[in-house]
Amino acid sequence: MLMQLRDFLRTLMPAWNIGIYASESLFKDRLDYTVLRENEVPLWVAHWNKEPKLPYKYWKYRNNGRLIGCKCSFDFSARPGEKI
Repeated sequence: MLMQLRDFLRTLMPAWNIGIYASESLFKDRLDYTVLRENEVPLWVAHWNKEPKLPYKYWKYRNNGRLIGCKCSFDFSARPGEKI
């Protein structure tokens, strides 16, 4: 499956700004993030409460963020080094 995913991403990445979104545990336990990283696939890591240990392009650190004037909740993400 990883070889198929790698080939699929190699086809799409030159034309589109794409990446893979998953939890840190899913990247480690099921997706073999080392293969993704070797192929320079951007990782968008969902990991609440603390910064992920995996190298990432985006980190989803909250799924229940609030904005003034809105009654709904929002997902909040950051890039490496951004203040949250």
